[in-house]
Amino acid sequence: VLLSHGRHRRYNKSNMWRLSSAVFLLAALSGASETNPHLRSSIAVPANEPALRFGSAASAVTSDSDVARSLEARLEALETKLEALETKHEILETEHETLKTEHETLGTKHETLEAKHAVLQRCIEVEEVDGGEVTKLHVKSECELNVHGGHTTHGHHTIKGGNLFVSNGLGSSKCSSSSSSVDEDDGNDATIKCSGTGNIIVGHQRDDLSAGHKAITGSHNIILGEGHTVTSHGGIVSGIGHVASGAHASALAGSGHTVSGTGAIALGGNHGTASGDNSVVSGGDDNTASGPHSSVSGGFYNIAEGNKLIYIWWKSQHC
Repeated sequence: VLLSHGRHRRYNKSNMWRLSSAVFLLAALSGASETNPHLRSSIAVPANEPALRFGSAASAVTSDSDVARSLEARLEALETKLEALETKHEILETEHETLKTEHETLGTKHETLEAKHAVLQRCIEVEEVDGGEVTKLHVKSECELNVHGGHTTHGHHTIKGGNLFVSNGLGSSKCSSSSSSVDEDDGNDATIKCSGTGNIIVGHQRDDLSAGHKAITGSHNIILGEGHTVTSHGGIVSGIGHVASGAHASALAGSGHTVSGTGAIALGGNHGTASGDNSVVSGGDDNTASGPHSSVSGGFYNIAEGNKLIYIWWKSQHC
């Protein structure tokens, strides 16, 4: 009856089912009355009563069904958006936890750096001079500066009140030019093989050392000049193209000398050979001191094989 007046009301599924059943029943009765006069007269509507409008009822049912479908579609859309928002919320929570962890890690690192900075302050003092244009870094006297690996210093380097200590770091001032465990000094002490470190090399940089010298495999030597081969320890080599293979053997100035005896030395001249222990070749050209404690001074092609001191000028002698 509510439908006959064209009113609209929201229905739940139970009301919709009842309404649909009523419409179906009325339609069936209407069809039956067309063929059965008695039935038509029994359900005839008085003239003063409003007639039932089945078309209006069907239209209302259809309209409510569309509204229900529209609401259901909107609900599904809202549920989809809600799921998307929940997913984003979970992602943001995960990112928040990650950031929180990173923040805690950074806080720990910050505390560690503060502790290290406090230690550095106990050993390092920064001084500004020339109105702040120059900064000097001082290592306090009660602290030590240890540098591992390569180190390059630009400008002047001054040592005040101290010494310069250089070693190969292997714990011994002695080393052998070969892998032998017999020391070259006295033949008794076991020693280590030279490492090519612990030298003071003047005039060449580390990167171009091979271009300046043939081979520097010895240790604890002072090396100047160029083109040298130094394989032992404790010597001083200067000049050009010397070979120093004896322990504590030195070649000073000149060129092309070979000093292989322990404690041997060649001074000036060219192409001298000091192969005897504690032998000396000074000046001249192509002189040889092969005997222990032998010496040749000046001249050409002189040879000292025994314990003799020979001074020969301008002429070759063999003693």
